[in-house]
Amino acid sequence: MEKQDRTPGIACSKDAIATSDGRAKCKEICDERGCCWVQSAQGNCYEKYSQWCDEYKQCLILGAPTNHPQKEDEEDHPDLTEICSASGIEKDSGQGCKVKCKPRSCCFAKDMKFNCREEMASVCKEYDACKTLFDS
Repeated sequence: MEKQDRTPGIACSKDAIATSDGRAKCKEICDERGCCWVQSAQGNCYEKYSQWCDEYKQCLILGAPTNHPQKEDEEDHPDLTEICSASGIEKDSGQGCKVKCKPRSCCFAKDMKFNCREEMASVCKEYDACKTLFDS
């Protein structure tokens, strides 16, 4: 996929999200900065990273945020440790793990300017199993 295709400005235009595939692509791109739109204060990173979040403000076209605090995520996949284990990643090439971990990617950002692990320690700790995706 071209870099240009990975920006919400293009992928999340009104025309682009008119189809279910287009909407899914927009959501996938926007999930990279999912902490910007989390509705709980504990999981929201907008205040600290407003400029980074504003780069993806086109994502708001999707309507209400879909990335909620970890409790709801856990209902979808009760065992993140299993999904992100070597065998879990092998089952689906890591797609399940990527989907669940992407909204908390700031917890593992190598660039400390965007790393939220210290401020969101309890939320990030719930996603420790995601480390396998970001270790390289």
